[in-house]
Amino acid sequence: MESKDIVRTGAIRRLCSPIFGTTALILLVAAVALDPAMTALDIHFRKTSILPRVSLSAFDAATLPSFKSAPKESPFLDPHPDDDAGTRDHVLQRLQERDANGTDGQVILFVTYYSDPNDQVPHTPEVCYRQIGGVVRAIGSRTVELGQGDWPKRVEVRTVIVEQELANAAIAYVFCANGRFYTRRNEVRLALGWPGDKRVYFSKIEAVSRFERDEQPDLAMARACKLLSEVLPALLTRHFPRQADLKHRAVGAAR
Repeated sequence: MESKDIVRTGAIRRLCSPIFGTTALILLVAAVALDPAMTALDIHFRKTSILPRVSLSAFDAATLPSFKSAPKESPFLDPHPDDDAGTRDHVLQRLQERDANGTDGQVILFVTYYSDPNDQVPHTPEVCYRQIGGVVRAIGSRTVELGQGDWPKRVEVRTVIVEQELANAAIAYVFCANGRFYTRRNEVRLALGWPGDKRVYFSKIEAVSRFERDEQPDLAMARACKLLSEVLPALLTRHFPRQADLKHRAVGAAR
């Protein structure tokens, strides 16, 4: 038998072997079924958006125990222009402690709400203020008490002291993603991608209290943290979606 015939015979035997046939069948089934299977998994785990129960634009400062709306003629500077929010659903309000007058005891509340799973988690204040010329003097954290309710009793918030040209700022902020609180962007991204809830939202809640250059930041920071301690329960109670509504995909979504 010639060498070519020997090679051809060996090749035929390998093609007819049970191992080759089984392998070829597995590859064929995988090729046919892989795309539908991946599509089914994508549909099953894909997350969809959810609107707030009440738009943040309707946030009512009158419901806060310790704060009121500040006078419109106040020279207090807003920390962010409205068009920097990256979302239409946000609140930017200048507030003031209820027992304060004039420009005393003022603090800015800035809250943004996002629900598109493809939305980018916004930059944190220590990044934003550096971009507009501020000098970050200190970064830390504090625990704020939220009181009794269907939410965590205590929440860790991020604190930042920023030096600016006109005045310094004490900032306290925290992210809320599907009812849970985080202080870092990567934690929010991980929470949004984690399997479980069918619908997602996240929010950045920020309080900014100005203080003069010759003042210590303690009172201003305490004011910012106090505002968060009252705002967070108000958002969870009236504005942010209920936990039960996050478990089920909206009717007609991602079919």
